[in-house]
Amino acid sequence: MIQSIKEHPTVQKWSSRLKVFRESENGKLLGKLLRYAIQIFIFGSLIYQIAKIGWWEVLQSLPLNPLFYILLVVHYFVLPVSEQYIYRMSLDFTFWEGLKVFVKKKILNSDVYVYTGEAYFFWWGKKNLKEDDKYIFNVIKDNNIISSIASTFMAIILLVIFLYVSQENLLDLISIPWKTVQWILIGAVVLVPIIIYLLRFIISFSAKVAAKVFGVHVFRFVVTYALEVCQWIVVLPLVPIHIWFVYLGSKMITNRIPIPSVDIAFISISIQISNQLGMDEAEIAGLMIAVPAINKTLNLLFYSMLAIFDKKGIEESKEDIMDDEKAV
Repeated sequence: MIQSIKEHPTVQKWSSRLKVFRESENGKLLGKLLRYAIQIFIFGSLIYQIAKIGWWEVLQSLPLNPLFYILLVVHYFVLPVSEQYIYRMSLDFTFWEGLKVFVKKKILNSDVYVYTGEAYFFWWGKKNLKEDDKYIFNVIKDNNIISSIASTFMAIILLVIFLYVSQENLLDLISIPWKTVQWILIGAVVLVPIIIYLLRFIISFSAKVAAKVFGVHVFRFVVTYALEVCQWIVVLPLVPIHIWFVYLGSKMITNRIPIPSVDIAFISISIQISNQLGMDEAEIAGLMIAVPAINKTLNLLFYSMLAIFDKKGIEESKEDIMDDEKAV
C-alpha cells in the first residue's frame, strides 16, 4: 500500500517539486533559516529559564568534585574506543590511527552535523585503508544500522525498568500517557522479528559479526548511561537514586527526538523536572550545563591537538620522501 501511495502521480509530482525546491538556493536558504530558528528558540527558552534562577547562582553550582571531571573524560572516550573494536573486526588499521580518526568522527557528528563523522571516516578509509570503497561503505552502513537498533532496544528496555523502579511518575513529568508507552512496546514486539528478517537483505555482515557488533553497542550504551548517573551522584550525593532514574529516562526519550541541540533541550527539560520535584534548580542547571560545556571544550582541545599531530605527520612524511630521493 505504501508503495502504491509513493507511485501515485500526484505524490510523485509534489515529491519531485519538493526535491527541486530543496536543492534550489531558496530551498537551501529556507532550510538553514529553519534550523537556526529552532536553535534560537531552544537557546532563548533556556536563557529565559536560567535567568529566572539567576546566572550567578548557576555559576556557583558548577561541579567542584574532581571525580566528576574524571568520569566525564572516561565517558568521552567510551564511543571512540568501542568503535575501535567494532571497525577493526572488518577493517585493518592500528589502534593509534583508529583513536585519532574516531575522536574526529565523534567531534564532527556532535558539533557539525549528524553523519558528517561517517563521511569523514569513509573519506579517510578511501585514502588510508587497503579495502575497496564499496566494502568500507558497507561496513560503515552496517555498523550504523546495528547501532540504531541497539540504541532503540536499550532505550525501550531501560525505560520500562525505570518506569517500574522509579518512585516518581516519569510519564506524568514528561507528559507522555502510559497508553502511548504500551502501544510502543506492542509495536516493538511486533516489529522485532520483522526487522531481524529484513536485516538479512540489508546488512552485509555475517550473522556472527553482526551479533558481536550488536553486543558491543549494547555494552557501550550500558556503560555510557552508568557513567552519566555516576557523574550526577558524585556532584549531588544526597539525591536519591530513583530521582536520577527520572532524569536519565527523560534524557533517553529526548535523545530519540530528531531535534538539533539535544543537549541544550535536555538542560531545559531537566530544569522543568527539578521544578516539579521541588529540587534546587540552580544545582541541577549547573550540573547539566557543565556536561555539554566541558564536552565542547574537550572537542576543541582534541581537534586542535589532532590537527597539530596531522600537520607534523605530513611534514615528517615529506621529509622522509625527500631523504629517500636524495639517497637514490
